[in-house]
Amino acid sequence: MTGDERVPLGVPDLDIRLGGGVLPGYSVLSMGGIGTGYREFIFTAAAVHGSHQLGSIIPDSVDVYQQSSAHRWPDDVCYLSLTQTEAQFKRELLHVIESSWAEIALDGLTFHSVVDEFLSLSTIAQLTQTEPGDGPLATPVDPEISDADYRQFLRTIGDMLLDRPEHSFIIIDGMTELLSALTKTFDWQEMFFVLAALRKTIVERNTVLLTPVERSLLTGREYSVLVNSFDGVLEFRWDRANHTRRRLMTMQKFRELLATAGEDELAQFELDLEWGGVGIKKIRKIPV
Repeated sequence: MTGDERVPLGVPDLDIRLGGGVLPGYSVLSMGGIGTGYREFIFTAAAVHGSHQLGSIIPDSVDVYQQSSAHRWPDDVCYLSLTQTEAQFKRELLHVIESSWAEIALDGLTFHSVVDEFLSLSTIAQLTQTEPGDGPLATPVDPEISDADYRQFLRTIGDMLLDRPEHSFIIIDGMTELLSALTKTFDWQEMFFVLAALRKTIVERNTVLLTPVERSLLTGREYSVLVNSFDGVLEFRWDRANHTRRRLMTMQKFRELLATAGEDELAQFELDLEWGGVGIKKIRKIPV
């Protein structure tokens, strides 16, 4: 891979404005509220990359990627979910992507679920555990969860990332829940270093990381830590104009990649959610 080659995010209208995608080693945060498109963006990326691994391209993205020589598709695509099984992920994907393409996407990516390991960090889950053969009213185990349990879970995620080939495209779904769990042990000053360690791994392996976060659950300080911990930040929200409700995506970072905006401007996109995933209707510049 040359220094000019970029990894597509999987949304053609956005990638073409990023010069083909993002640089290897880039970490991207997709942030928004329910229904704004921030999770649909993740599913679109998963579908496009999973399909491409099998030599298929979702319609409407063919021309964009065939005409560009500035991009390089990853060698491996991994979807790591902290909160969903593969069956749950498939059901949610089918709400965004047309079924035939969703099936191809699933075949083309590696899906890992650590939902059981993640739920073990909950005291409620601990209280419901029983010994084999015991009835539902058996005496629960000690619900105490130590710092070592959280650190071991982080090591599990880290080992999974290290097991993937270099030049991978990795989606971590469940970051909102993970951050909520970790704050029981780490304060947000320490969280900055946890995220920095994750970013360091991504950079060293020339991998691209994409992860969603629920915006409404973040305080001002938490928002600032996250924005400063990722190379690119896409923020999704609802907006009203002329009595019409619409979805907007704002590029809060990526300034160094925006060829269509000046130093004092960000790009704001109006989104279109259809069976092919996330598309872009319009683009306009907004002053900072």
